[in-house]
Amino acid sequence: ILKTELSQEITVLNFSSDSIVTTASTVTTTVTTTEPEPVFVKSDASYFEDALFIGDSRTVGLSEYGTLKNADYFCTTGMSVYKLGTATVSIEGLGKTSLDNLFSQKKYNKIYIMLGINEIGYDFDSTITKYGEWIDYIKEKQPDAIIFIQGNLHVTKSRSESDDYVNNQLIDKFNKKISEFANDETCFYIDINEHFDDEDGNLPEDYTSDSTHVYAKYYADWCDWLCTKTIVLDDKSGTESTSDSEESEEEVSMSEETTEAEETIDSENHYIQG
Repeated sequence: ILKTELSQEITVLNFSSDSIVTTASTVTTTVTTTEPEPVFVKSDASYFEDALFIGDSRTVGLSEYGTLKNADYFCTTGMSVYKLGTATVSIEGLGKTSLDNLFSQKKYNKIYIMLGINEIGYDFDSTITKYGEWIDYIKEKQPDAIIFIQGNLHVTKSRSESDDYVNNQLIDKFNKKISEFANDETCFYIDINEHFDDEDGNLPEDYTSDSTHVYAKYYADWCDWLCTKTIVLDDKSGTESTSDSEESEEEVSMSEETTEAEETIDSENHYIQG
């Protein structure tokens, strides 16, 4: 949500029996506009042919039990923002490789990153700073890639209430902070919890055997959900593609907001005290 303050000087005439006193005052009008949400579209599995998934054991689950077999996966159990620089992972056609070497050998158009669950017990600010550094690194090494920052999956209510570190309150705090790295132009935030959460915002108990990872059968659902959260950018401008009707609706909306703001200011300017 964007707020814009418009200030304008207004002349007010004060009448008395002997004279007219002119005073100037300033009226500030706040115009509130809503920033447009990312335009996610539904795609089939071919969308992920040039995609890379970076992550921990949850991403390992996607690679082993999910349906997006055409993507590459740079993930290991226990992966974190502190281990990503030294980790080596087997990639088809390259063998065991570091992330730096992988980026020098292959170019990706989409990069998904889910990290944070293993870092919850670390210093919060240091971890967020490190996470941001990795986002900058990915942008530098893969400048043409759309980056998808994935919110960390919640744990069950029983674990959340009994674990001082791995609990949904801290996961939400972490997810909110990393979501701020998204610019909704070439870097986007998506959150799988909207798909898996129960009515209380927890991972359902019957979806997992360890309170932390979903059963193998649910990774296919995860992949189906990912297919509904794809972004297609305009090749020339690097902005999201929208239909003509969507652009027209946006123009009308902006026009209405401008008119409302002008009417508000105009009505306040024509005020004379008697």
